Amino acid sequence: MPRSIRWDESRGHYAASLLLNMTKRLCRKIKGSASAEQSNSTTSDSMTITLDPPSATEILRYRYQYGVNLGSIFVLERWLSPDMFDDSCTGDSELDAVQASIRVHGLEATRQKWEQHWTSALTDKAINFIADRARCNAVRLPIGYFTLGAAFTEGTSFADVAAVYLNAWSTVQKYCSRLHAHGIGTLIDFHALPGGQNDETHSGAKECKKWSSITLRDQAKSCVVFVANAIKNGDLKGCIGIQLANEPKVAISKVQTWYNDVLKAVEAVDSSIPIYVSDACGFGRALAWTARANKVASAVNPLIITRPEYFTFTEGDNLLSGPALMATLQSRILQHLPATIGDVANHGACQVCISGYSCALPWNAEQAVQPSGPEEVRYTFGRKQCEKWREMTNGAFFWTWLPYKESQGVGPKGWGFKEMIDCDNLVPPEEFMARARDIERNVQGAKDRMVAMRKRAAKKHERYCERRGAYEWEHWRFEAGFTQGFNDACAFYTCRSLLTPTVASDPVSRRASETSQHYPDSNASDTPLLEPSNQGTNSESTIPDNRLDNPSLDPTSNSADTNIIDPNDGPDTSDQNPSSHSAEPAATVPRDHSDNDLVRCNSHSAESATTVPHDRSDNTPVRSNSNSAERATTIPPSRSDDALVRSNSNTSALKVIRHPRKPHPFKPNPRPPLGADRIGALELWIRKRIADWLKAGADRRGANGGKRGRRNRERLGWGYELVWEYEKGFRKGVEGFEWAVDIVRG
Repeated sequence: MPRSIRWDESRGHYAASLLLNMTKRLCRKIKGSASAEQSNSTTSDSMTITLDPPSATEILRYRYQYGVNLGSIFVLERWLSPDMFDDSCTGDSELDAVQASIRVHGLEATRQKWEQHWTSALTDKAINFIADRARCNAVRLPIGYFTLGAAFTEGTSFADVAAVYLNAWSTVQKYCSRLHAHGIGTLIDFHALPGGQNDETHSGAKECKKWSSITLRDQAKSCVVFVANAIKNGDLKGCIGIQLANEPKVAISKVQTWYNDVLKAVEAVDSSIPIYVSDACGFGRALAWTARANKVASAVNPLIITRPEYFTFTEGDNLLSGPALMATLQSRILQHLPATIGDVANHGACQVCISGYSCALPWNAEQAVQPSGPEEVRYTFGRKQCEKWREMTNGAFFWTWLPYKESQGVGPKGWGFKEMIDCDNLVPPEEFMARARDIERNVQGAKDRMVAMRKRAAKKHERYCERRGAYEWEHWRFEAGFTQGFNDACAFYTCRSLLTPTVASDPVSRRASETSQHYPDSNASDTPLLEPSNQGTNSESTIPDNRLDNPSLDPTSNSADTNIIDPNDGPDTSDQNPSSHSAEPAATVPRDHSDNDLVRCNSHSAESATTVPHDRSDNTPVRSNSNSAERATTIPPSRSDDALVRSNSNTSALKVIRHPRKPHPFKPNPRPPLGADRIGALELWIRKRIADWLKAGADRRGANGGKRGRRNRERLGWGYELVWEYEKGFRKGVEGFEWAVDIVRG
């Protein structure tokens, strides 16, 4: 065959192949257009699905939890409460203490002593410190089964001493109400279960019979169900969840069997209550189990893994020095997190909470040779922990709120919450320090950027999907998820300013009503925090027009001239120095964490006075008026120990003064920052919103029966790929809001 003919045939085959590929692409486009026209009404209707905004209870439970353990109150530990143990007591547990006290003082005297301990362990001043100074929004309250009443102690070691706990449960309810009045949620932790979940003294009695007795396991389940009913009935105001067992020491398979039994019982009571379960020394397996349980289609309660993180109890930890300690901190959690985290639609939700951590250092780190000793390591270690827990978990609780001060030489260092706060070793999330005017500005700036961010994110998503393959994508799901995620993040961020303040009646615990924004009564928490939007089908937000007299916080509002007047944002006349005669007004340096702590040094010169900021201190403002050539003013330390003090005198001298890091006393802040929240349990919240979105769309289209219902469910996203688009958009919406707030904040 001539060469030219062979070339023509080869060229013809190439042209035919090219034509065939072009025909296939054209057919796919035509098919996609027909499919789009066929489901045009479905798509347009689905785009208008508006979920109810987060309710007050949902925000309380799903926000980031930063708090402290109220240890050794209802479940005693000798090293924390030595005064509750009689000299004749030889044991260290709650049972040992109460039996010894009854033998020596009698039943009635013991009951009065125990009740006095409960009421005095958490005073109104302490709650003010936790809320205003430490800026906590949650506490973990360890209780025992004997705390619930005598009916739950039958057949247990506490049966003979049950009369001591006659008023224990009512005291727990008062705790929750008082904390809730300050915007603080309470996690009920079963530190002691019938028979004991471990053989440690902090479980009520040093015994571990629970896992070998079906009767004791059923009794423990009844305790959990009792608390779940109390939450449902509104008897425990502001309760954010139940922890089933603290640090059980038994095979993970036995624990999970009991967990499954309890979850079925709690689900029958209220399936919305978050359940915290211990990893039982098997973190990896516990994460895999909760991920399977936290599927989108599952009706089980939201499950969160709890894990204590201490660095002082093993021989390997005690060998860690300062640098090695910091490197180990991050790997403790990250090495166990599954690679599938972040894909709720396919693999379920994984959520971790740190049930206990401290600033206690390993032995090697305590022997630090720095000039400041181990305190510098403790300072860095505590702050680093706060940062890491915020990045990787949905909350963390410091152990513990001690009834004494470490500075008095009682107890080991690093375990006292108040002492660590006074030393600035612990720092709350940045958004917890936001003021009302900052929240308004941040939200306004974020909503102005929302449409542009959504367009950019949608384009990137489309390009990514094209690379994944020829699947019939429906990208409107991504945009719908983005809008919903953005709006939910905004609702969490602004929730404190949108809720009616609840001020305590007694003058000791009453905070300033113009700045104290608290959550309403939990009995009415089932009503949405914000009413559904009535802005039509083109609305891009679930935040309604009715915004509780605060319209500028609506991310869909385009009103830029609506201002929120914060009573705290006016001129601070208390800091004005009447003896200052400067010709020019004072130049105020922006403050980081405090709005009261000003250190000023003013002179009678024509130069302007300068306000020197520092991060977090509650010391009374120090003012100095002088005509001398130099004047040094001491200010409390902030992030470093070098304080720069400016003197506005004729010579404008600058001095550097070295400060030791010392605790500073707490003084009630008459103008605490309002604060903002963010979605902490993001994986579980995405699981809930996907389920709500699917249910809302399915109900709207009658997807409950027949072949038509099956087609509608498929169109609404019951397929993994379609739900995945909504989830990915939701995550990008939450990230977009937080990114925009950071940009506005600068």
